[in-house]
Amino acid sequence: MARTKAGDLSGRDDGLLPVDQALQFVAPPVQDTIDKIKRFGIPFLKDLPTDASRGFQKHGEERMNHTAHVGLLTLVGLVATCVMTQPSQQNTPPEDSKNAIERVLRTQQDAWNHHDLDAFMAGYWNSPDLTFFSGAKQTAGWQATLDRYRATYASPGHEMGTLDFSALRIEMLGPDAAFVRGAWHLTLPDGKTPHGLFTLTFRKFPNGWKIIHDHTSAAE
Repeated sequence: MARTKAGDLSGRDDGLLPVDQALQFVAPPVQDTIDKIKRFGIPFLKDLPTDASRGFQKHGEERMNHTAHVGLLTLVGLVATCVMTQPSQQNTPPEDSKNAIERVLRTQQDAWNHHDLDAFMAGYWNSPDLTFFSGAKQTAGWQATLDRYRATYASPGHEMGTLDFSALRIEMLGPDAAFVRGAWHLTLPDGKTPHGLFTLTFRKFPNGWKIIHDHTSAAE
């Protein structure tokens, strides 16, 4: 990267660029890479100067020999490799995310069986953009979804019964999104057992995983 023909060096016969010229190629990438590593917190680079390019120039008034060029380029490669291989602190292992999503559903199941619709609805995204499909009917918004549940299961003449989720299949669509398939089954006090299937779209928010779309169907 810092080499050119010896005839272009104004009298130099070692085939190498002077350090001030070489640095215009290598100093900016090194500075950028060091800044990234400082942000990631790699200990051995914590004390490097903030402006690496000025640091190189300050100590580079004398001409670099071949070994110095090689050493500088080796440093660039090492620093770049450290950046690329530094693990991300943001990513959560898929199995941990799947377990967290299943806990949301099991918490919903437990809340339903304690006849606590407010706690049950905590598993949904509290937003007017939440969508709930059931049969050919669409409900939009968290509050409207809660009102629908209350009218269907908690109003006079209706019972919530005992809810069970089964056959859960959780598929991660990315670090912050998931698709869930499953079956639901209710056991009502009068002996009826309505049941069906559901598909859910989950999104991860700062306060945890929430259902942003629910499509529930009942058996005929």
